[in-house]
Amino acid sequence: MNRKVDIEQFTKFVDTFKTRLDCAREIGISSSHLYGMMNGSISMGEKTQKKIEKLLDDRDLKLEDLLEPQPIKIGDKLFKEIVVYKKANNELVCGINSQNIIADNDYIVECVPL
Repeated sequence: MNRKVDIEQFTKFVDTFKTRLDCAREIGISSSHLYGMMNGSISMGEKTQKKIEKLLDDRDLKLEDLLEPQPIKIGDKLFKEIVVYKKANNELVCGINSQNIIADNDYIVECVPL
C-alpha cells in the first residue's frame, strides 16, 4: 500500500547520506521521486518501501519511523489522529495515532484489544 512519508523524519534519514542524489541512487529511485516524497507530493510505493527497508538494516530505524501513521478507522471514517483536550483551557489530555499514545501524566490511557 502506498504511504505518505513523515516529512521531518524522512528528511533526517535522507540527510544521513553525503548528498540527496547519493540517497536517491542508494535507494534506486530518481532524484525527482525522492524530492516528491520529501515535499509530500508523492507517496512511497511498496517497491520503494522494500528498497528503503534494506538500507535501514544498517541504521537504528524502522520503515514505520519514516512514514505517516496509518489511519485509525472508526465505523466507515478514517482519522489521522484522535486528540483529547480539557474543555476549560484546551490543555492536551491525550493524543492517539496508530503508532503511539501521548498522554498527560495525570491520565491513564488503556487500549482494549479485540
